[in-house]
Amino acid sequence: GDEGFGAYNIGARAWDEMVVATGLLIAKSAGNDRDDLGDQNQSGHRHYPDPGSLYADYHPPDGDWDCVGDIATAKNVITVGALTDPGEMTEFSAWGPGDDGRVKPDLMANGEGLWSTCPTDSYCSKRGTSMSTPVVGGIMALIAQDYIARVSADGPTPHFVRALLANTAVDLENP
Repeated sequence: GDEGFGAYNIGARAWDEMVVATGLLIAKSAGNDRDDLGDQNQSGHRHYPDPGSLYADYHPPDGDWDCVGDIATAKNVITVGALTDPGEMTEFSAWGPGDDGRVKPDLMANGEGLWSTCPTDSYCSKRGTSMSTPVVGGIMALIAQDYIARVSADGPTPHFVRALLANTAVDLENP
């Protein structure tokens, strides 16, 4: 139900410009909005950027398509969605397409049932695109480290890493 979903806006453009200017490798979570039911009963919710107020306006469900949020629509970041252990799309992981027709997310990784640290000084099972994105970020770091050791101290360009990841990924939906 978010009218900003899928839009390539000024925020996404700023991230794209930063990647081009700096050569940073950036992995961005796609978001977990696909199973968001909205506030259909108008029971009360908060709006960004006003977390102090409670609103009761109607929000429809986000739906299965076009629910990738701001920044994740940027062209030069690697947008990451979440898969289950068997390699199926989770019910929560946001996906596109973007409003301009581009495929989003760019890559998928396991984002369900992953172990992480918890506030109770222990470990617990977590899920979300914020769990799958570090997997891809770690792979990007390993690619950069190996490239620096073998090819050039300047490191790989973000576009090289994107191409390498895209061309070595397994197409789960339409091989």
